[in-house]
Amino acid sequence: MLEKFSPTQSHRLAVCAREAARMLGISRSQVFKLLAGKKFPEPVRLGKRNPRWLIADLEIFLQKGGCNA
Repeated sequence: MLEKFSPTQSHRLAVCAREAARMLGISRSQVFKLLAGKKFPEPVRLGKRNPRWLIADLEIFLQKGGCNA
């Protein structure tokens, strides 16, 4: 389940791999394993080495079954 955000964080649209993993209750390495297996939403790239995941995409991922799909 997605982690509850404080009011100061509710305006955020995207999160880094560490934050996405924490929100989903998995490890950061698991995020990249799922991504490599095409089982995780594609990130938005903010530069060559700066992927960010849209929170809306993560919510859809969870609704479809998350890591168990």
